[in-house]
Amino acid sequence: MTMSPFTHLVLVDFENVPKVNLGALAGKPVHVTLLIGNKQTKLETSFSLQLHHFAAQVTPVEVGASGRNALDITLACYLGQAVQRTPDAEFFIVSSDKDYDPMIAHLRATTGVKVSRHASFDALPFLKPAKKSGSTKPPFPIKKEVEAEETVLTKMTVPPAMKKSADGYAKLLQQIRSGKNRPSTRAKLMHHIHTVYGQKSTIEQQASVVCRLENDSVITIDDKDRVTYLEQA
Repeated sequence: MTMSPFTHLVLVDFENVPKVNLGALAGKPVHVTLLIGNKQTKLETSFSLQLHHFAAQVTPVEVGASGRNALDITLACYLGQAVQRTPDAEFFIVSSDKDYDPMIAHLRATTGVKVSRHASFDALPFLKPAKKSGSTKPPFPIKKEVEAEETVLTKMTVPPAMKKSADGYAKLLQQIRSGKNRPSTRAKLMHHIHTVYGQKSTIEQQASVVCRLENDSVITIDDKDRVTYLEQA
């Protein structure tokens, strides 16, 4: 399990909540994954400067689609990967979309993972000024004792079932095992999956296949979206 300096992991549906103040991250053990839709081609200059300044704390992800639920499914996949890497962290989804709530309730009930949804970036509890009181409780606990049941989590990290082709997945595995022309990044891998599964495959389907490859221990993907192929692949 990878050790992380971050205790609070935030996943932002930037298409749903485009107002984000990254300046509030200063001095806090917080990492933000910013999922950007393909129609969001222009960023304000001030926000671009914030992205550069807080590059160590922010990972922008170009989802490559803005269709119905495209970012939702991708965000759920990234959340599952983050929980597997750092189950002791606390997770925050920034979106006004209430469709995340059943997933959040299930994760809380079955795995003990601390995850919540907030309708705006400013609503994140650890960004609010601390109330004056006699309490000495730190705003960022050093360690949270949370035990995640990996078998249950694995079922949740895979996005909703798609009409996937067994032949398509088998063909994909065969190409990976051949060791030839393996995609080196998440974006290239999803494009390759699109090619293997056919032109009618959606971004949701491609994200689901990526999650399946990770859950089957075929690949791992790091925080910079670089793909590593495991020996058994």
